Amino acid sequence: MVLYLRIFQAGVFTTVFWRLVKVTDATASGLVEVLTSTFSDDCIPTSLLYSFASDGASVLRGADRGVAVQVFLWALVFLLG
Repeated sequence: MVLYLRIFQAGVFTTVFWRLVKVTDATASGLVEVLTSTFSDDCIPTSLLYSFASDGASVLRGADRGVAVQVFLWALVFLLG
């Protein structure tokens, strides 16, 4: 999976390549596990997360259990916790 970060620096938003990570489980839960562990491994605090973007694949945008929903709930736990 190719991961990019959109950062705000010096008054400008910029999209930068972050990492290429190996995916062995392409389900929504598997992708979320890879994504959350990558944030953790790279010491990126969840308090800095503001949005999620994808290519629109159904596993990513599924309304009930897609990656976008699971990442939102994962980030919410840290924001409220």
